[in-house]
Amino acid sequence: MWKPFKKSIAALGRGDIPAILERLADSVEWEYGVNSTDVPWLQPGRGRAYVAEFFATAGAALEIHRLEHKTFLESGNIVVVLFDLEMTVKATGKRIVEEDEVNIWHFDSQGKVSRFSPPSRHASTRGRLQHRDCQGGDSRQPPAAPAAAASLARRLPARVSRTG
Repeated sequence: MWKPFKKSIAALGRGDIPAILERLADSVEWEYGVNSTDVPWLQPGRGRAYVAEFFATAGAALEIHRLEHKTFLESGNIVVVLFDLEMTVKATGKRIVEEDEVNIWHFDSQGKVSRFSPPSRHASTRGRLQHRDCQGGDSRQPPAAPAAAASLARRLPARVSRTG
């Protein structure tokens, strides 16, 4: 599971969405455990077709400048990825810089992604993303996710891999 997953993450960084879709279970839960928001690309959904729509919506709304996956924590069927992201909301020109964000990937017995939790699952990040493109000033925010990653790392006997 580990090596094919890292290749899929690399494909995401290149914008190769078909490579990501291949690694998803048919009934993948995307943005599980969250309610709908007013941000079109931050909606919970299920299935590969929904995830393809998610990437199309996000791609139409955002210009990604940098996506750097820095740390991977693995335990059993869960992989936690710590990453940095820089993007611009196309409609407003608002630049967003996210540092030390966390994605949580759950895998089924066939090694396919069965659940995905983006950084927007975390309440403080979700609040920034909902209102950020409407606010003036610096969009750089203190990272909310490192504490979550550290907490998970303490609870899981994880193998850690650093990229870079």
